[in-house]
Amino acid sequence: MLKSHIVAALRALRRQPGYSALNIVGLAVGFVAAFLILSMVRDEVRTDQMHSDRLFQVVQHASFDDGETIGTLNVAPQPLAAALEADVPGVERAMMMRYEGEQVVAAGERTFWAEGFWTDAPFFEMFAFPLVAGDPASALAAPDGIVLTEAMVAKLFGAETTPEAAMGRAVRFNDHEARVTAVAADPPEASSMAFEWVVPASEFYARNAWVESWENNAMQLFVTLRPGADVAAFNRTMSDILAARGDIEGATASAQRFSERYLRSDYENGVLVGGRIDQVRTFALIAVLLLALACINFTNLATARATRRADEIGVRKTMGATRGALMRQFLGESVLTAFVAFVVAVGLFVLLLGPFGTAFGTTLSLGSLSPWVWLGFAGIALGVGLVAGLYPAVVLSRFSPVRVLRGGRRGGLALRRGLVVFQFAASVVLIIGTLVVTAQLGFLQDRDIGLDREEVVTVPLRGGAKSGYPAFRQALLDDPAVTHVGSTNSMPLWIGSSTGSVDWPGKAPESLPSFYHMIVDTDAIEALGMEMASGRDFSADVVADSSNYIVNEAAARLMGLDAPVGETIAMWEEPGEIVGVVKDFHMSPATSATEPTILRLGTPEETLWAMAFVRFASGQAEAGLARLVTVSETFSADYPLEYTFLDEAYDEMYQSHIRLGTMAALFAVLAALIAALGLVGLAAYAAEQRRKEVGVRRVLGATVASVVGLLSRDFLLWVAAACAVAIPVAAVLAERWLDGFAYRVDVGVGPFAVASLAALGLALLAAGTQALRAATADPVHALRSE
Repeated sequence: MLKSHIVAALRALRRQPGYSALNIVGLAVGFVAAFLILSMVRDEVRTDQMHSDRLFQVVQHASFDDGETIGTLNVAPQPLAAALEADVPGVERAMMMRYEGEQVVAAGERTFWAEGFWTDAPFFEMFAFPLVAGDPASALAAPDGIVLTEAMVAKLFGAETTPEAAMGRAVRFNDHEARVTAVAADPPEASSMAFEWVVPASEFYARNAWVESWENNAMQLFVTLRPGADVAAFNRTMSDILAARGDIEGATASAQRFSERYLRSDYENGVLVGGRIDQVRTFALIAVLLLALACINFTNLATARATRRADEIGVRKTMGATRGALMRQFLGESVLTAFVAFVVAVGLFVLLLGPFGTAFGTTLSLGSLSPWVWLGFAGIALGVGLVAGLYPAVVLSRFSPVRVLRGGRRGGLALRRGLVVFQFAASVVLIIGTLVVTAQLGFLQDRDIGLDREEVVTVPLRGGAKSGYPAFRQALLDDPAVTHVGSTNSMPLWIGSSTGSVDWPGKAPESLPSFYHMIVDTDAIEALGMEMASGRDFSADVVADSSNYIVNEAAARLMGLDAPVGETIAMWEEPGEIVGVVKDFHMSPATSATEPTILRLGTPEETLWAMAFVRFASGQAEAGLARLVTVSETFSADYPLEYTFLDEAYDEMYQSHIRLGTMAALFAVLAALIAALGLVGLAAYAAEQRRKEVGVRRVLGATVASVVGLLSRDFLLWVAAACAVAIPVAAVLAERWLDGFAYRVDVGVGPFAVASLAALGLALLAAGTQALRAATADPVHALRSE
């Protein structure tokens, strides 16, 4: 019985190769797109799942600006960790961590920039990062110790060096000596924490005594709770400790399971509202949608060609075939078609997985896919085959042999119309979404952010360039290719340090606003291309400027100062005059508004200098970079030069949105392709059904254009209905997405008109080609049997 069904299914596929090819291609495109998306979704969902579910990260919630809006910080005062271990019974371990970006790690002549963090001793006992050499309990006990990953050991000491041989060896970490106390396995791809070195935080505390104060929130706090601990009770106790000792008035704290932080990290007014999980769900929905479109194609084509198989069904039933046997036969054909499409899709998947992962910034690889993943893909293909074939099997098996053999039973048109409308509505929504994302990205990249991003490089200050910054700066300015060199304590596109300790005339006692602050030199504002709204820049010739301030327009608005220049404010109880107001410059992604910011002047020997900004003369970037290389080798020979163009750093903030736009465009094209393939098949069968009518019309003098219009009209009406359904849905979704940006584009009617015209044009092309083929055929062949 099974053999006969398989043979019949193969014959059905061979009998109508065009129909079979349309089905296979449509299903294969749907499969490969869904498999790629689901692989990416799996990659995201499994991130950080290797860690214990008792490991939590602490976040603080506090009122900012208007005293009502609640902001969330993922930092905490360093003494809180010891207080939790000592005073809270539910806490098993607590530790602090500080990420400082890339630092210099060297051994002998080999020097590298490598990323890592300072952390307390329990790190390797709390996190699931195994050591291949050394003891987790003592790896971070020695103040001069350093833990390297296997990859870092190979870089520093050679690929032949074993982890055991690296133990105890000396390395230079920034400007001091350290010894290897443990070697960690390289962090897995499924980890959100990437590191090549880990250094005891005691070394950081020794160099920065301020961090050990309850008044500073400079590190991240992680806790492991005891089994069965009440998380809500722990949050209340921790908030009470902060209220008694912390520096942020009215702050509360909560612990979030670390394995959930990667996907869920966005807070609004102290409430967890989502994060990357929203994007993951969107992509999963697109995968399901593409599979649904492929299923619709199969169902549409199967029911449309039912008329061609009606005689076959009538004969089979007359010869004794049962309805169950017919259903099994048609389901078998559907499953076989899905299997062939699955084989094609697997081949495409293998070819596209690497480029797809590279293009969208994921760690996808064939090696990361377990046999269970492949079984899951096969299960999806089987499920699609059964679901797509179920309705046609039920419909075809219900045909009455008497009515069929008399020429009756030609239904299913309403269903096909509905499915075509759904297909094209989904395609139009995706096309509109792609156009909106593209427009918003263009707006963000072209928007005036208050900084001149062109021909400026950012350079981290290290070694002699930092300790001898005035001479380093002058050496660069001696070259005419360099016009300005300024320095700050932070990158202006980062969210910098914040403080609530600001007073000004008329401040309400209960007001608790927070200001970002930057330390700048006298050339930083010009080097960054900022513009003064009023007042003046800092001047090296004005001694009083060492205690004066410049504010941005957002800070002036927040303080309610209509004429800020000349007013006296105090930060950290240090009074000074506002000598200038700089136009708002945007430091963070456009999802948040411009931060109120206060700038103060640093001394020439300022130890907090972190970043230099080097502006080149127009068209002199290449010569300026050559000068930068030469000067850096002179002042910081032990540190590899690292620089980034400011415009590239700005664009980097929107990489996730750029990938979203690219992915949306790709899948919008695929959705439209799948819908078009289905429409080609339906148009072909519609033309086949009406070929005698077309022949009569042509003999009676109908023009080719009128026949094409007649055969295409219904399909265009269906697609127009799809556009009417899709436009309001897409408008709502676009508004919700754009609401996440403080600065956004005005959409207008453009994307909706373009998407609708594209869908109608595609429908006209798909259906019109089949209609034209029927209209230009020799009518003699259609009427010969009459």
